[in-house]
Amino acid sequence: MHIHLTDQEAHDLHDLLHDYLPTLRREVARTDAKEFRHLLVQRLDLAERLVSDLSPIGAGTDGAR
Repeated sequence: MHIHLTDQEAHDLHDLLHDYLPTLRREVARTDAKEFRHLLVQRLDLAERLVSDLSPIGAGTDGAR
């Protein structure tokens, strides 16, 4: 699957995910339920990967993702 974003949309998504990461990390740390914690860790990994891909270096020049 490919998602095409404008440069502004990519920037906004990066910022949104970046701002969400600390909350998600706290939730992972506080969760005792094994299955729910596993789900949260998967979401954390995805969010961190997307933040990295959407960073100015990883975003490329066309803004498409």
